[in-house]
Amino acid sequence: MLADFSGSIPAFSITNRDKKGLQQLEIRKKCIEMAEELKQLYPIELAHAENLEQVIFNSMKRMRSYGFGAGEHLFQLAAFEVFYGHEYEIKQANGELERICHSDLDETSKFKQFMDYMTQLTVNKEAYDQT
Repeated sequence: MLADFSGSIPAFSITNRDKKGLQQLEIRKKCIEMAEELKQLYPIELAHAENLEQVIFNSMKRMRSYGFGAGEHLFQLAAFEVFYGHEYEIKQANGELERICHSDLDETSKFKQFMDYMTQLTVNKEAYDQT
């Protein structure tokens, strides 16, 4: 048998503003989780990292505006933000990362191109560093 709660619960409704606030809280929670995961993966490099959750939040907000939404994509892109700096995709010399971000590709294809380019940069840098 169900209890009759009529009259004992104050009348309320969840507005769009409330929903947006709840969504922001959930995003902040994800940022904290991502920050903890990054600290576990890179304990030495991030031992003294400051404002890590905020850096991740800013990255997620920007990357979502480019059409990225999958958690694993946002995590990897936020990790790049942590190590390469704020708006690294915009500051990158030849503009290729920004071009990829603004392309009309679907998220999976866009992420693959992004990762392929970042891998190419890393390989080229490692080859250069060994000479």
